[in-house]
Amino acid sequence: AMVAGLRPVVRGGLIQEIYQPDPRLLTLGLWTGQRRRLLCALSEEARLQLTGQQFENPKSPPAFCMLLRKHLMGGVLTDICQPGLERLVDLEVERGGRRYTLRCELLGRRSNAILLQGERVLGALSRGDARRSFRPGGLYPPLPAQDKLLPLATGSARVLEALSAQPELPLRQALLATLEGVGPRWSAELAARAKLDADRPVGSLDEEARQQLWSAIEALYRRIERGDYSPRLYLQDGQACDCTPLPMASYADLESLPLDSLSEGLDRCYDRQHQEPVVQARLALSKLLAARLKKSSSVLERVGRDLVQAARYPD
Repeated sequence: AMVAGLRPVVRGGLIQEIYQPDPRLLTLGLWTGQRRRLLCALSEEARLQLTGQQFENPKSPPAFCMLLRKHLMGGVLTDICQPGLERLVDLEVERGGRRYTLRCELLGRRSNAILLQGERVLGALSRGDARRSFRPGGLYPPLPAQDKLLPLATGSARVLEALSAQPELPLRQALLATLEGVGPRWSAELAARAKLDADRPVGSLDEEARQQLWSAIEALYRRIERGDYSPRLYLQDGQACDCTPLPMASYADLESLPLDSLSEGLDRCYDRQHQEPVVQARLALSKLLAARLKKSSSVLERVGRDLVQAARYPD
């Protein structure tokens, strides 16, 4: 949903600025006939969005930020795409006759950003581990296959059979383990749309419940296939608590507002006064630590000078 909304807005944009205000946050300043800021959060709340938020940037850009500037600054964002239902988004950039891909893996705590030329790694926010290494010069290691099912391609019989093979699991967990593109929030949502208890064991579903579940699964995936999105902002006690690309049956008790775009809702949910912060908190902590270190260094220098002078005098 996010990529579908971003593509017509940012495609063809000139990259004028690249910043890394936080170790897990990247921003790209674009000119598309007007100034826009594309934000890529690579934290537990991983996301890609346009933002109107302002961030305090470090005086010395981190190494990965410098690498992005070297290759992408002044380039054109030629496309933004998402392979299938993967939580992976590619920003395609052309600069000086060369093509680059900034691949954003939006995987919660394991999120990462990798700069590629073809399939060759130029650099990454995180170098990875023994299973997936992103060393410069190496080939990009694809995400491990999860062997999940695409319902519209496999059909009801195969999906229901796969779910039935996990009779002891709560419905939400079985859906999460079985369906491509479904995370914890959407597994609970599918149960709500089918009017079923998300914590009910799969083995307890009768044939009527199974058909209700399939109808909910098919309807959701058909709507996604059509690109039929209707973003909503959800409020709890007057405060933005979530935004979604579609109305949520599982949020029926919450107040909701229609949105022009998901980015608008995400800015409401993650504004500086609400949740975004990890960025602002880290910056404040960094400033505090820098001041304390400077003070401690001054004290140590004075102590050092005193020791030198004391050494000049015999006991």
